[in-house]
Amino acid sequence: MPSICRTRLFGIARWGLLVLLIAVYPLARRLPERSSWENGWVEDAQIAILLIGFSWAAWTWGKLRRAPAARIAPGCTAALRLSLIALAFWLLCAGRETSWGATFLTHGVMEADGPYFSSSKLWYHMAIKPLVLAAVAVAVLAFLRWRLDRPLVALMRRHRFPWFEFVLGAAAALMATLSESSMFFEAQDTEALRMMAEELAEAVCYLALLLVQARLFDELRGDRVAGGAV
Repeated sequence: MPSICRTRLFGIARWGLLVLLIAVYPLARRLPERSSWENGWVEDAQIAILLIGFSWAAWTWGKLRRAPAARIAPGCTAALRLSLIALAFWLLCAGRETSWGATFLTHGVMEADGPYFSSSKLWYHMAIKPLVLAAVAVAVLAFLRWRLDRPLVALMRRHRFPWFEFVLGAAAALMATLSESSMFFEAQDTEALRMMAEELAEAVCYLALLLVQARLFDELRGDRVAGGAV
């Protein structure tokens, strides 16, 4: 795809993301309560976004992995390595959203605000925390070992880092956190409204991270980062 077309698509996506973020609270007041339930369509949409992010990272890794070593530019090497860390990130997020598989492997309990699924009912429950901590530790060590900060800083210096998308994602994450703690709402607001705002904000956060990934892969694979950055 020509560079100008990609630029336009990224521009449309980023402003669409801003509109979605602004619309979270009004939408939360208008959508049916059951939409925010676990296994509801909002959570299903979150899982779909996470799967797209995972698939995109896997496709990027596979394509760059098959390329001849002599043809891989420094920026592409950074994208290859960053895609591996992204795979772990998307997988961990998907695990979190499905209660580490409990939504598929347990019946759950029906409560006043919808079904509730607990990972404590899973036979591998005791292994979840150690595996998550190990995955995070390996990802951090890989990031430091491969010095992936260098190509990212190079993008920042060239004003090519997706700051706008990153800030939108951070704002959506903050909104989800504040919604969970009820700081956004008045005393008369229902628990269902709080849950809806939290789930919608999380979906926007995942969309923002998906766009951050797309921008980073595009910039790095385009080898706009100066040689020797990795």
